[in-house]
Amino acid sequence: MKLDNKGWGLSTLLICFCIILFFLIISVYYAHTFSTKIDNEQNESEELNNNYYKELESNINFIVNDYINSGKIVVNNGSTTLLGLSELKQLGFIENIIDEVTKNECSGYVIIKNINNVMDINSYLKCDNYITEGYNG
Repeated sequence: MKLDNKGWGLSTLLICFCIILFFLIISVYYAHTFSTKIDNEQNESEELNNNYYKELESNINFIVNDYINSGKIVVNNGSTTLLGLSELKQLGFIENIIDEVTKNECSGYVIIKNINNVMDINSYLKCDNYITEGYNG
């Protein structure tokens, strides 16, 4: 690199431009890698949360099935019954269902359908960070 009264030459300018471009490419690569890593961690966290709530729904379905088998509720063939979680709490079948993140109580209900003497039990939860698909509040 030789300086004279004429300033930088074209070759010097191209070398500087290539060095800057090289560092720019490296920084874009690392920014993309970091962004992808954060997105993957968020998706894993959301999946763990959804699994927690799906397990709660499954447990509620199991408890309602026990409730039906105990004979305390009768769902006639071809009919549908709506059962609130508060009703299940009052009867002592469940305790408070707490949102894992905010520690607030969740609300919800269970729909029991008797189709040809086969019980179809679907529970629906509404928590601060989760709402079951199809929930109608």
